[in-house]
Amino acid sequence: MRDRIELQRLASNLRESLGADLQAPIDVLSLATANPNITVVFYPFENQVSGLCIKKANLIAINSRTTKGRQNFSLAHELYHYYIADSVPDLSTSPVEKEADLFATHLLIPDQTLNKLVNTMTDHKSKPLTLRNIIELEQYFKVSRQALLSRMIMDYYLSNEEAEPFRTDIIANAKLLGFDDSLYKIEPVAKTLGAYIPKAHSLKKQGMISQGKYEEYLLDAFREDLVDIKTV
Repeated sequence: MRDRIELQRLASNLRESLGADLQAPIDVLSLATANPNITVVFYPFENQVSGLCIKKANLIAINSRTTKGRQNFSLAHELYHYYIADSVPDLSTSPVEKEADLFATHLLIPDQTLNKLVNTMTDHKSKPLTLRNIIELEQYFKVSRQALLSRMIMDYYLSNEEAEPFRTDIIANAKLLGFDDSLYKIEPVAKTLGAYIPKAHSLKKQGMISQGKYEEYLLDAFREDLVDIKTV
């Protein structure tokens, strides 16, 4: 199993290779679709699957029946399977899945940035982190409360006991403190982004498929919003 230091390096390398800032928060969906070969499908799966990667098909699917913060982590997790993992895991408890989780937290939350922000918030650990601080951090990195607290505990910014009060009333507290709550909401939509759409358009433009087949492809990809758009 790859250790945390190596996974941190791999996360930085992926950011760099895709043209992302090494320390700033990222739009992980934009990072994924920066690769012109990848198709990302959001779908409200009924089961407990958070995401999946079919590397040979250049396909990543994310369960939209989860919060936006959770979706971001799931997508970062699946990018590990797409770019780095040597094998397809058989179980969610496999070492590869643990590697993917560690990779995801470092891809979304760079060490230096987190350390700098926490030091500023706590005056170099001379005062405790507040609920507002926790919300500011998760909003900044666009991650779920669970993902942030797990990382804060892992890096010894919080103990399990200190983290516990931050695990409840997440949406209500964010709204009461004046924060946008879209990060915590679930919108079980179906939508396809990335390579699939321009490929379908290219086939139609080259005369390889009819207008009807093109529209069928769009509907199969849950993109009825594109059916009536005039193409050239």
